[in-house]
Amino acid sequence: MFQKHGSIIYPDNDQAKDWLINWVGLRTGDRFNAQTAVVIGTVRNDEIAGAVVYHNYRGCSIEIAAAADNPRWLTPDSAAEILAYPFEVAGCTRITSLIEKGNTRSRRLTEGLGFTIEGLLRCATPDCKPMRILGFTVDDWKESKHYGRWQRLFERTSST
Repeated sequence: MFQKHGSIIYPDNDQAKDWLINWVGLRTGDRFNAQTAVVIGTVRNDEIAGAVVYHNYRGCSIEIAAAADNPRWLTPDSAAEILAYPFEVAGCTRITSLIEKGNTRSRRLTEGLGFTIEGLLRCATPDCKPMRILGFTVDDWKESKHYGRWQRLFERTSST
């Protein structure tokens, strides 16, 4: 059902991918196109702890949505591996995150990963609440601690 790499899991079939995408959607209220979305999860104690869905791919840009049941879902290694996907695999130059204004926990996590608040979307939810636009560029990636960690992880796994 899933391929495991450290604390990261990747769905290895469409049923597992759909299940994990729906898992995120149930927690965020979002709907994703499973045919075009990419989902990456994390596990703790053999249970799904959190996951991200990359969606709305536009060639150079992709959006990220995340959900978690465990506040310790994201380790430094899993953050590096998750953030590497858009830049190192998909060839993107930016990741965009939309976070409902007032969702302090998500905003703090996203900013802690290196995202920058870029603006505000007015009346952006079904109940007309605003959402913050946060961005993380390929330059941010290459200057981040996550990039160095990912390089070390990649070297370690490719040499074994």
